[in-house]
Amino acid sequence: EINPSHADAYRRLGIACQSAGDDTRALAAFHRAAELDPTNHRNHQALGDFHKRRAHYPQALLHFAKTVSLAPLEPATHYVYGSTLHLTGRYQQAERELRLAIDLGETPAALNNLAFTLTYQGRDQEALTYFLRAQRYWPNRFLLAMNLGTTYRRLGLLTDSRRSYSTAASLAEADLARNPRDAYRRACLAYSLAWLGHAPRAAAELAQALQLAPHDNDTLRMSILTHEALGQRPAALALLASAPADLRADLARYPDLADLHRDSRFSSITPGSTGN
Repeated sequence: EINPSHADAYRRLGIACQSAGDDTRALAAFHRAAELDPTNHRNHQALGDFHKRRAHYPQALLHFAKTVSLAPLEPATHYVYGSTLHLTGRYQQAERELRLAIDLGETPAALNNLAFTLTYQGRDQEALTYFLRAQRYWPNRFLLAMNLGTTYRRLGLLTDSRRSYSTAASLAEADLARNPRDAYRRACLAYSLAWLGHAPRAAAELAQALQLAPHDNDTLRMSILTHEALGQRPAALALLASAPADLRADLARYPDLADLHRDSRFSSITPGSTGN
């Protein structure tokens, strides 16, 4: 029995329902927690996280803005708000929130996301300094090694890029040995392998990732990037067409997909994209 006045219990129920794939009950529980204790920023953060996972970015922003107003000295509130502002293309605001998060309590996740926001603004050299700073905390994280590989590649530092992608692939493989059903890590492995020139293995890993989690937005995003890296434009476009609108909009702004943006089929799938 759940005490109806106990907001924390409803929030924990929501997390459990979300893990079990019961989105309807999860959302209802999160809303109930926020109704019972509207001044607890964690209740609004749970709602924001729920919507962000489903690429409902405007809804997520409403709740994350509330977390910032309720807990302005908590670095985590600025981190989640800034990270989601990035996903809606509001890069200057995202940068400001992420820098605030770092000033209040530096974390490798905030450094990584600030760097990623800078790459969207074409500031790859500056982004590299933050990725390397994050690496001091995260020497063995596949995601950071993968992001470094991409940044080095965009800067034309191909030897460094290949080394970082190789490290990312090795770290992702180690993680998958412990949890082989992690679709997102498998998609990241495929992406790293694609840029290392291991196309058949990359395609096989990508197929497994999509089979494990065909509707997970993070997996979809990496799968689209991997198809494009492999030169599989029709497959990338097919996945893009099936993706949520907010995810399509984010990828329409991603500078590493500049060639895809010039494809007339991309513009038809993503109305309002610049095409350049």
